[in-house]
Amino acid sequence: GEEYRAHFDAWDADTERGKRCMERGGQRLVTTLLYLNHVEAGGATGFPKLELKVHPVPGSLLLFHNCHPTTNLRHPSSLHGGLPVNVGEKWAANLWFRERRYQRSG
Repeated sequence: GEEYRAHFDAWDADTERGKRCMERGGQRLVTTLLYLNHVEAGGATGFPKLELKVHPVPGSLLLFHNCHPTTNLRHPSSLHGGLPVNVGEKWAANLWFRERRYQRSG
């Protein structure tokens, strides 16, 4: 099945890529993930640092903060990933809330 390895949605401000991305709209402070369909088996969103799995329920919205409160510094507990779908498909839509309006480069 498909999976999406554990990652952070917030940028690392100490890297060149992070600095560049933060210039175009700021930090990704909040992530939302809307589950769109029933998954027969598997497909949870896992938070390894929290030992937490959120199973996809159609129409439910997962919301989590990516940064330490009142800062734009990435929180280590926001590490997350899509666990393998064992049977069926998983459809979801995500939206990031940033510090400022996003501006495309160029």
